[in-house]
Amino acid sequence: MESFKKLKIGFIILVFCCFAVPSALLLFGFKNANRENRPLAKLPALVEDGKANLDLSSDFDRYMDDNFALREYLVTACNKVSAALLNDYNGDSAIIGRNGTLLYSETADDYIGVNTLSAERISSAAEFLAGLQAQYAESGAKMIFIIAPNKASVYPEFMPSYVYTVEGVRNIDLLQAALAERGVCHIDARGILTDAKREHAVYYLTDSHWNNYGATLVYNAAAELMGLEEYEVSAFTTAEDYRGDLVNFVYPAAEMNEQRLVYTYPRGYEPVDHRVDFDMFRVNETTSDANGICLLMYHDSFGKSLQPIFSPSVGIFTLHS
Repeated sequence: MESFKKLKIGFIILVFCCFAVPSALLLFGFKNANRENRPLAKLPALVEDGKANLDLSSDFDRYMDDNFALREYLVTACNKVSAALLNDYNGDSAIIGRNGTLLYSETADDYIGVNTLSAERISSAAEFLAGLQAQYAESGAKMIFIIAPNKASVYPEFMPSYVYTVEGVRNIDLLQAALAERGVCHIDARGILTDAKREHAVYYLTDSHWNNYGATLVYNAAAELMGLEEYEVSAFTTAEDYRGDLVNFVYPAAEMNEQRLVYTYPRGYEPVDHRVDFDMFRVNETTSDANGICLLMYHDSFGKSLQPIFSPSVGIFTLHS
C-alpha cells in the first residue's frame, strides 16, 4: 500500500513537471525555431489601439499554442505515437497517407470532389486567360499556362482509405476543358506526371510539390512549345538532403530528409542584383548567354523549382510570385 502511494505521488510530480518545465523555460526566454510556413502568434497586449483587448484570453491561448517551450519536440513525439497507432495526427495542415506519405490537407476537397468551382467561375477564369493571351499576342509575346496539379490528383493511391471520393469532374478537368474551348495555350501537367510516375517518382513523399524529376518534365513540355533546349530527365544524381514542407507541420523536430534529384545543366546563369520584395511578393531575375529570349513567369510555390531549369535556357528569366 505504501509503495502504491509513493508511485501515485511520483506520477503526480511527473505530470506537474511536464506542465511546469515548458512554462518555466518560456519565462526564462526560451524560443522555439519556427519551421512552419506561417508567422507564430505574438504575445497579446492588454490594450490595443487605445482600447482594452477583449480577445485577450483567446489571443493568449493562440500564443501559448504556438510558443510553449519544447513545442517542436513534444508535438513530434505526440504525432509519431498517434501516426503509429491511428495513422492520423493532432493537426489539420496535412494528411498522413499510405506508406508514410504526407499530403496537403487543403487539397482534400478537390480529391474528394466537393466544393467544386461553379461553371461561372470556371468560365470567368478561362475568359480572363484568353484575354491575356490575346493581349500578349498583340505585343508579339506568347503565353503558356501551366496548371500545377496537387499530389493527390497524380497519386490518389497515397490517400488514406478513410477518405472517399464522389463521382464527377474536378476543377482541373473543368478548367482544362474551358481553356481548350477558347484556344488558350496550356500544358496538361497532370497527364504528363501521371504517365511518368510509372518510371520514377514525380512528387516528394513528404512535400506538397513535384520533385525535380517532375519539374523537368513540365519544363520539357514548355520548352517544346517555346523552341528551347529540352533536358534528359534520367540524367541526374541524388542527394539525401531534402526536407519536405509538410514535415514541419507534422514532425517539426524530426530529421526526415528524403532524396533530392540533382541535374547538371549545360550552361550557367547569373542572378540580377535588383531583387525586389513586396511583402509576400518576390521578384527574382537571372541572365544567361543562351539566347535572346526574355521569359516572365508568374507562379505559386510550384514555380520555384522551375527557376534553375529555365534560367540556363533563356537570356533573361524573371520570376514573379
